[in-house]
Amino acid sequence: MEDERRQGDQHKDAMEKANTRMKGYKRQLEQSHDDISTANSTKRKLQRDLDEQVEMNESLTRENNTLKQRQRRGLGGSSMGNYRKGSRNNPDPEELSDED
Repeated sequence: MEDERRQGDQHKDAMEKANTRMKGYKRQLEQSHDDISTANSTKRKLQRDLDEQVEMNESLTRENNTLKQRQRRGLGGSSMGNYRKGSRNNPDPEELSDED
C-alpha cells in the first residue's frame, strides 16, 4: 500500500513538472510568434519604403533624362563640356566688364 502511494506521488510530481515545462514552452512559443509578427510587420514597412524609394528613383531618372534631352536640343546637340564657366564659348560674366 505504501509503495502504491509513493509511486502515485512520484507520478503526480512528474506530471506537475511536465505541466510546468509545457507551460514554459507555450510561453516561449507565444513570444516567438509575437517576435515573428513584429519582424514581419517591420519587413512589410521596409518593403513599402523600398518600393517608394525605387519609384522615386525611377521618376527622378525619367525627369533627369527628359531634362538632358531638352538641354541637348537647346544647345544644338553640343555637350555641356564645351560650355564650362569661364570657357571661350561661355565666358564668366564676372570676367566681362564694360571697359572692353
